[in-house]
Amino acid sequence: MMPYPKKNPNTVLMRGQEKTTTALRNNLCVQRNLLQFVLKFLLLLLHLFFQSLDLLLLKKLRISRLGVVDTTLCLVLALPAS
Repeated sequence: MMPYPKKNPNTVLMRGQEKTTTALRNNLCVQRNLLQFVLKFLLLLLHLFFQSLDLLLLKKLRISRLGVVDTTLCLVLALPAS
């Protein structure tokens, strides 16, 4: 009776290809960095949108900038910390 060959514990089968856990970890790290970049970009766009909305409302209502709470600051404070 032939013993089974020992399997390398640092490898995982994925889509028919053998990848090391280090490669998988690097892939997840790249995906996480890309997701963080996209989320930061969307937050920047949201900030610019609300900033322009604030300016439009201030011009329409003729209110000075002092004493008006920045809308984006409220949104950022309302976001859960990651």
